[in-house]
Amino acid sequence: MGRRCAGGAERAHLVNHGIVVAESDVRRAVFGAVLMEKACRMQLVAAAAVGAGALRASSDEEAEEKRGRVYGDRQLGLGWDYLVRSLS
Repeated sequence: MGRRCAGGAERAHLVNHGIVVAESDVRRAVFGAVLMEKACRMQLVAAAAVGAGALRASSDEEAEEKRGRVYGDRQLGLGWDYLVRSLS
């Protein structure tokens, strides 16, 4: 575990296969997979609403700032706890 996907990313979408996640532990891998699944759904809904050509990507700086906020240790812990509770 903990190795990077092709291109240096921690997560990748494989066409006709789904997502793959490489992280340092199971908790991070599961949370990363859940976030990626949610992001993919949101992108499909947005593309359906306004057309894929109207969507724009965040800048690298904005993406890093968002990553720190959404994927920080505190959010990871809260998200993991939520996922565990939802299994009960």
